[in-house]
Parts: sequence; structure tokens; C-alpha cells
Amino acid sequence: MSITRLRIFSFSTVVLFTILFFSLWNLQVNHYSYYKQLSDKNCIRLLPLPAARGSIYDRKGRVLAEDRPLFILTLIPQEFFAQKREVREWVLTRLSEITGVCKEEIRDRIERKRRITPPFVPLVILKGLNRKEISAVEESGLNLYGISIQVIPERYYPYGEISAHIIGYVGRGEREEEERRYGYQLPYRVGKAGIERSMDEYLRGEDGGEEVEVDHLAREVRRLGVKYPRKGGDIYLTIDIDLQKVCYQLLAKERLKGAIVVLQPFTGEILAMASYPSFNPNDFIEGATEKIRQVLTSPSSPLLNRAISGIYSPGSTFKPLVAIAGLEKKKIFANTYFYCAGRYRIGNRFFYCWKRDGHHWLDVRKALAYSCNVFFYKLGERLGVDTLRNFCLLFGLGEKTGVELPGEKKGLIPSREWKYFKKKEEWYKGETAHFAIGQGYLLTTPLQMARAISVIANKGYLFTPTIILKPKFRSLLLKKLKLSSKNIEIVRQGMQAVVEDPYGTAHSLMIRDMRVAAKTGTAQVKGKEANSWIVGFCPFEHPQIVFVILIEQGGVSTHRVGIARELIESWKRLVKTEKGNK
Repeated sequence: MSITRLRIFSFSTVVLFTILFFSLWNLQVNHYSYYKQLSDKNCIRLLPLPAARGSIYDRKGRVLAEDRPLFILTLIPQEFFAQKREVREWVLTRLSEITGVCKEEIRDRIERKRRITPPFVPLVILKGLNRKEISAVEESGLNLYGISIQVIPERYYPYGEISAHIIGYVGRGEREEEERRYGYQLPYRVGKAGIERSMDEYLRGEDGGEEVEVDHLAREVRRLGVKYPRKGGDIYLTIDIDLQKVCYQLLAKERLKGAIVVLQPFTGEILAMASYPSFNPNDFIEGATEKIRQVLTSPSSPLLNRAISGIYSPGSTFKPLVAIAGLEKKKIFANTYFYCAGRYRIGNRFFYCWKRDGHHWLDVRKALAYSCNVFFYKLGERLGVDTLRNFCLLFGLGEKTGVELPGEKKGLIPSREWKYFKKKEEWYKGETAHFAIGQGYLLTTPLQMARAISVIANKGYLFTPTIILKPKFRSLLLKKLKLSSKNIEIVRQGMQAVVEDPYGTAHSLMIRDMRVAAKTGTAQVKGKEANSWIVGFCPFEHPQIVFVILIEQGGVSTHRVGIARELIESWKRLVKTEKGNK
């Protein structure tokens, strides 16, 4: 070999080793952290330790939702399948004898779950073991073959249907990051409805886990360390469960579709919010498939929270707002009288009062007391659609109230522009007449109406209703509306006359030792019987509660007044009992 060729060979060799050295240096030093992370991902897994979910209480500390211990039977495939076949068969036979579950059913559960789960992760075979079964498992020595009993938290709702739409329920969810973190996805509990959903992050807490080193076949080698879970936060609601129970039962005992809302007019705290029909949230936890199917397919929509997600024409319960608009815009005064002949002509059409022979001459107080349509047809004509819409917005209609519950609807406040956009038609005067008596295109929720009536009860303050008492996630949100206190008082007197005038539409709501203000309403529904409303507040002088009752297809009846009376009487008894216990 010539000197030249030797030198070339030597140089090439040095260059190659130099490149190899720097490549190894780059891999082992400069990119150490990156490749260490990849290596750890391949050989380290995290066994999850789920956090206990925070509890939910009513305003007096009574449990509305909590985690309870659930005893489960688990099997670790890595340990179980390391046994001889005859040993595995003995284990399955023994489990069947202890639990009463068919041996083949147990086998199928194991085979079905092991296909999608790493061998070192315990498979849940049975849930809800009783004391006798637990003792039998522990005494049989099955723990030697990968069988063990564990305790996990299970959600429980002690009041079931009564508070279902407020509390909601939890269900299974999947998180994509767990696929990256653990190498597989894990089921976990997530809020699906109500407070469970809106406050899920706060209630959920922080899961823990145990690090496990595994080999290339995903078999456990050793356990490295534990991060203990952190329990979720507790929440206290503004709800009084005793009053909530009263409201729910008033609807349920006669199977009345509808909603009842009771709140404090000066704080916006919701004391009760019942919706019927309802559902039992425990069915979703227990996996009661048939019951869940019935709830999901029921034409009566039991999952619908009618208090915030049901939208309805408010009917004559809207008239107090129209009266305030007329007084504020000086279209009427306290001593303004309109004549009701039982009908009123607008263009080529007659618009009728519910009393066909007419109410004759009446002022705004009497018009509210007797719920005269003609008075408000005429007042609506003076105000016009634009003013009516503006006062709706002033009272918080047409927007979500901001309550801490998911699924709230904002309703609909019609306008000229809205109608042209939707129907390519101009606005007609007759539609203003319907608007003025709470009919036509106007749609509201019961909670929106409770908020609006509270402005009259508290003499001019619009608040954001709340259902969370503590912790305080936000301060009290309210604003003073630019309304004349004198005009508000005139309307308050009109609502008082609804009850106290012998011919008032809610005269049967007269209650001893309690002055009540109210307004009834009947809203027509195309092709169905009319919806029935009653709204109000009490005591009249210093209101402590505002109430709204809606009955779907309740028709023109006094039934709503009877429900309101029972509600107020029950509330009085609860207040008296509470004072007596102090």
C-alpha cells in the first residue's frame, strides 16, 4: 500500500470516528432530556388514584350530593394469568360461588376488559360488594392470584328527583392526555348537567397516581412512588332543600308539567327551583340502562330544566312591566282611565278582552287587578314596539340571567328588524297589541320573570341571580335602574289589588297575617291548551321572597292560585320553624 493511500485511509478513519463521536455526544449529552423522556414513557406507567369529588350542600349544610365508598372486586391480569389453568378455573368457580354471578359471565368480563387494558392495571370485575362477600373473598386467599377488594368513591344524590335539575349528575368521560401520559385511556367522572357540570373543575379535585416500571411486554417490574389525590372542593348552594321539596311536590302530586322558582328579591339568591317532570340522577351513576333509556326518549323531556331552559310567552304576567313603561314614558298617569268595552279595534281587526262584556272605565291599578287586555292594547299602541322592547331589555329579558347553571336560554324579545329578518315582513300594529299583553313572539323563562318581578318587589334593583352561596366565586351583581319609585309603587299597588280586590284575578290568594302582591297570566299556545302563570312577592311591605309558577297547558284556571297559596303557607311554616329552633 502506498504512503498516499495509507494517509487517505487514515484520514477517512479519523473523520468517521470524529463524526461518530460527536453524534454520540449529541445523543447522550445535548439531547439527554428528550430521549430520557421517551425512554421513561416506554417503561414507566402511572396507576391512577382518582380524587374524591367535593360534596354539594344546601344553604343549611344538608347534603345534596356526596361521594360514598363503593367496594369493588378487581383482578390484575398479570398475576392471574401467570397461574396454571386449573388454578384459574378454581378462582373463577370460587368467585361465582361467593358473588352469585355466573362463572362464564365473570370470564367474559375479564376477557373483554383485558383486551383494552395493560396487564398490570386492575380490572374491575364486580361492583357493590356487601360485607358477607367481602369477608368470603378475604378468607378464601384469592388475593394470592391477583384478586383484591378496593374502595372507590361513588356519587350519591340523597334527594333524587327533587333537586335533579339543579345538582345534575356525573358520568364517564375520556381525556386525550391520558393516552399520552399512561399509554391508554382511563374512564373518569365528569359533570354532565347542573352544578356538577358548571362547577366540575372545582368539584373534581386532583387525581393522584402510583408510578410503575414495566418491561417491554408491559409487565410490572417494580413500583416507584405515589402521588396522593387531592379531594375536590365543597360547594354550598343558596337552595333550601325543605322549600325545594315543597315546590317539587306541588307539581309532582298532580303531575303538572312546569316550573316553580323562589328567590330573595334583594340578594338574588335562589331558594328553590323545581322543574317537573324530573329524573333520578342516581340512575345515571348506577348504570340503570332501561331507566336511562326511558328518560332520554320520553316525550315529556324530563331532562329539561324548565325554569331556565323552557321558553314561554309570559301572558299577562308581563303587564306590570308594560304599566311601568307607560308611567315612565308618561303615556299614562296614576289617574289615567281607559274604557274597556270588551274589544278594541286596530285596523280591520278586533282584539278582545278576556271579559267579553268589558271592564268599563279603569285606571292602571284596576287594569292590573282585573288583568284587562283592552287597557294594555291601548297602552301598547301608545308606547309602540320599540319602547316595549327597550323596557324588556331594561328588566333583563332577552338575555341570560347569568345564573351558575348550564343550558340557560335567553328567550326572545321581538323587534321590527327581527321580524323582517326572520319572516321578510313588516311589523303590524296588531302585533304590538299582542306584545303588550305578553303574547305573540315574546318568549321568556321562569327565572327571567322572577328576576324582572324582583325589580318591582325591591323597588328598582336588577340583580344577577345566584345559586351558589359559598365559596363566593363572584360578588353580588346588581344595578339601580333609572325608574321612578313613585311609578314602581303604583304598579306594586296594582299587583296588591290582584289579591286584595274582591274581583282581583288572584283574590283567593288572600292569606291571614301576610299581604301578598301577585299577577296571574294565561298564554295561548298554538294547537294546545294555554300555559298558566302566576308571579308575585311577599310580604308586600318588605318582600322576602319572589315566586314564579308556570304550568304548561294549565289553561284558564284558578289552580295556579291554589299552588301559590300552598307555597306561601309552606314557606311561612318553614320560616316559623327556623326561628323557633334558634
